[in-house]
Amino acid sequence: MATIATRAGVLVMPEQEQDATLGRIRAFLASRPETARGEFTLPMLTGVLRVRRL
Repeated sequence: MATIATRAGVLVMPEQEQDATLGRIRAFLASRPETARGEFTLPMLTGVLRVRRL
């Protein structure tokens, strides 16, 4: 949850919406056997754009 809570889309939400969204995510994760114990691997893909001045 600490990682998910730092995503840009969550950070810009109003506090009430942020709390509700994170609550739904917590409930979903608790309901899945692969994530119910608390810790799990969250694969992440990072995109990089390199710009070169001509």
